[in-house]
Amino acid sequence: MFLFDIFRSSRQKQNTGNKIELRWKTFLPSNPVFCAESTAIIDQEKNFYFGSHSGNFYSLTSDGKIRWSFYTKAKIYGSPLFCKDDVIFASGDGWLYSLKCSSGDVNWKFDLKKGYYDSFKQKLLETIIHFPYTFNFVRKLQMDTKCWSSPMLINDKIYITAYGKGFYCINEEGNEEWSVNLGFPRYQLSGVVADSKNNIYFVSRKGKLYSYSINGERNWIKNIGNYNVWGNPSFDDYNFSILIPESLGEAKGLISCYSTNGVKKWQAVLKSAIYGSVAIDNNREYYYCSDFAGYIYKIDSKNGRILLAKQLSQAVRALWTTPTIDEAGFIYITTKDRGENNGRIIKMDQNFELIWEYKLGKALSVPVILENGDICAGSWDGYYYCLKTL
Repeated sequence: MFLFDIFRSSRQKQNTGNKIELRWKTFLPSNPVFCAESTAIIDQEKNFYFGSHSGNFYSLTSDGKIRWSFYTKAKIYGSPLFCKDDVIFASGDGWLYSLKCSSGDVNWKFDLKKGYYDSFKQKLLETIIHFPYTFNFVRKLQMDTKCWSSPMLINDKIYITAYGKGFYCINEEGNEEWSVNLGFPRYQLSGVVADSKNNIYFVSRKGKLYSYSINGERNWIKNIGNYNVWGNPSFDDYNFSILIPESLGEAKGLISCYSTNGVKKWQAVLKSAIYGSVAIDNNREYYYCSDFAGYIYKIDSKNGRILLAKQLSQAVRALWTTPTIDEAGFIYITTKDRGENNGRIIKMDQNFELIWEYKLGKALSVPVILENGDICAGSWDGYYYCLKTL
């Protein structure tokens, strides 16, 4: 599951050693070369499952051999989850897929955009009116992605945001249980988070924070402003706080902290935009996040005061992703460094002192730590890496 639990805490239950070397790397065939930014999940047989910007969804063996791949029609940004014998993920093509883990065969798929693309005329109209919201004027790119987010599983129900209505609850057979129409613009960016009392929270592109029970009963809606929320909200299960990463274009970033009844507790101002999420430390005393200016931040969970900020990279749009924390409290992050394809995976202590780093090319995925202390991530050099720690 994305960021390792329903709280999207980015905490992992494994540790790594203090030295690192390559165990294996596997090239993921595509032309041009793309990256697997999707966070991998691992089954009981140690097989890997993750998506790629090539539109392919992959399963690898424990030693890096490709078991099978499945092609979708758009980039896969989100991360998968397991539901019984299936692996479930969403693609930028606007479909939620359920594939058999053993073979990659389709069990079912659900059209997240149904009702808004029923005719060519309607598709053309929707494309035109959404143009200001889908065109990146800085990069001069059309970002026509129908789903950015990762599904969440609670009690055999799947919760996800996407194009179409905006929010969906889907059962394990692939049928809609309930939904919420999030309105215009329909290109939702952020995903879903849950608390320990079976409430879920999500943010619409329209700048509203929603709270629902997992059964579809609305708790409240809160207007939070006109900043974009690209990263998934996180939930602090000790301080009962909803943490929302917000961005004004690519220039300004905020971390906003809300109570479970929608009251803003505090707001921290970053040096640049944030497209990742907030990681919550094991004792819930500190939060960690990163921004486009290449800074990683340590934030006081009680008042939002930035305790420490360190620049890890001076590249353009340097740190896109989310830090992750191991059982011992060490912090890991992947970077984009200066130069088209340069980047690292880094291990630091809580004061951001370097423990080790490994150059694996530009990397934007959240590293995954295995039970044996190996650590894995995708790179824009086209390889998926498994690194051995000692």
